[in-house]
Amino acid sequence: MATHYPQHSYYLFNPKPGTLFQPETANVHEILPTQSLHKLLSSAWRSKWVTRDLQKLKIDLYHGPSQEIPREFR
Repeated sequence: MATHYPQHSYYLFNPKPGTLFQPETANVHEILPTQSLHKLLSSAWRSKWVTRDLQKLKIDLYHGPSQEIPREFR
């Protein structure tokens, strides 16, 4: 998608740094938890605490492949 639609920005919210995918374009960004508690409780980060980053980045569309949708983002 990033290659075919370069006018958009794509953010990957990962609890740990990705090893299988390396962003190849300037419009792909990896977002990791920054606080120790968020790193330790990654499931809570994905379902609750990530909303702060989503709002700050003005994310319009969120896809959670692990069936976790942030509560305030619904």
